[in-house]
Amino acid sequence: MKLSSIVKKQITEDWMECFPELGIYKPLWILRRIGPLVTGICLNRDSGNDAYCPTFHVHNLAKISPVVTLTLAEPLRTVKTGVPDIIRAAFHERRFAEAAERMKMQASVSLSGRVNLGDCLKAYRDYMQKPLGRYPLSLFEDMVTLFIWCNQKTAAENALWDFEKLVLEWPKSVQPENGVAGWVKQCRSWVENPDIIHSCVTTQIQALKLQCLPSSDLLL
Repeated sequence: MKLSSIVKKQITEDWMECFPELGIYKPLWILRRIGPLVTGICLNRDSGNDAYCPTFHVHNLAKISPVVTLTLAEPLRTVKTGVPDIIRAAFHERRFAEAAERMKMQASVSLSGRVNLGDCLKAYRDYMQKPLGRYPLSLFEDMVTLFIWCNQKTAAENALWDFEKLVLEWPKSVQPENGVAGWVKQCRSWVENPDIIHSCVTTQIQALKLQCLPSSDLLL
């Protein structure tokens, strides 16, 4: 069975029923906004267009992007072996409900209810322990903007100070293009002028057509 438009619509609606606090962004993509973050599930199609892999992710609206990114992307994993769980379209009906329950437990940021700053920071820090998070410049930026959004200026300054020391130890090839000092200056401008962050979030919501998604505050 191929993932035709009709099949994708049904799969998306079935997953929506399991996550009523999310909204349909696009076929095979359900999301919600929490403060400056977008969080949710992308039902990633495989190359054969006959299966999908549910993948949790976030996206930070406090930075300009032409698309919704799959930041902190983590595929649903099987219970026995811990490998990414691929769901064939032909078996979707019998499998999606149980898969959704696993996703609720495995997602690094809750897909329902209230979410606080500490939850999000933990998700970022945990992800940075993985091999792909070895040089997480964009993740550092995200964490700084989360502190700023929650009016935690001192915490943002302290985090930036810690991140600067780490980045200075990286190989030159993976350091910021504008240099570490230039990168820190840019981040510090956000700390000193939070309106930059708030304005960017507002603009990105419009640009990425996220206005109709369910939304809630990011709590302390």
